[in-house]
Amino acid sequence: MFDKLISGLAGGIFELFFFVNDLSIFAVISYHLTHVSSILLGIIIHIIAAVVVFTIGVTIIEASGIRSNSIPSSIVLGLLFGSSVLSIFSLPIHLILIPYTITLPYVIAHLTYGLVSYLIYYLIQRK
Repeated sequence: MFDKLISGLAGGIFELFFFVNDLSIFAVISYHLTHVSSILLGIIIHIIAAVVVFTIGVTIIEASGIRSNSIPSSIVLGLLFGSSVLSIFSLPIHLILIPYTITLPYVIAHLTYGLVSYLIYYLIQRK
């Protein structure tokens, strides 16, 4: 369980680099959820969501019997996981609840989140 939390945290933090030019989105997220417009609070909410989503997602994937056996399989699973998070979780939330323009960096950030999180999870599990 600790491995999943650390991997989700690392992926969520890495995903922040894609939003460096537009940190105001985190103020929008915090305002819609807490009615406080704060970039820092939005980043904290984002990282908590990244950890929770990765932990639950990997638990479901492992319960189905799917495991990564190598780095290439971790890359594939990471890209699949990132695209699933984008389509099932992030897009509905950002299109319905929190209005945000969907851009290419937004999509790539989610794919990278899955990729980085799953690679780190694989490397931690390997030890």
